[in-house]
Amino acid sequence: VWSGDDGAHLQTLEGHTESVMSMVWGPDGKLYSGSRDCTIRVWCDDGAAIFKTTESDILSLAWLDGNLFAPLSDHISVWSSDQLGPTDPPLHVLDGAGYQARYLISGPNRDLYFAALGAAMIGAILKI
Repeated sequence: VWSGDDGAHLQTLEGHTESVMSMVWGPDGKLYSGSRDCTIRVWCDDGAAIFKTTESDILSLAWLDGNLFAPLSDHISVWSSDQLGPTDPPLHVLDGAGYQARYLISGPNRDLYFAALGAAMIGAILKI
């Protein structure tokens, strides 16, 4: 972590055992990271991390309306911001419709977009 004011190094966040593939700021002001070690880590101000273990690599994370979205294999898991404990099941599981969604981004109009593995496409998968 570096200072936005002067570029000074402030802190090193350690904990993932494989490459970090995604980072996103949550609505709670905390940093969330996803890794090839199949974990999502929530970084607190003191550097401690709470983590959730999943069944596959976390290549992307996106927040939309207080929910955290993560593409996992052939589906996208959705957790609400108040149920991100290590053993909490997803709030929703969105079927991938035959695609392996890999990268997510939330849009300006309360929509979520994905890029799918093995497909030359980008699609809107959710509009709230």
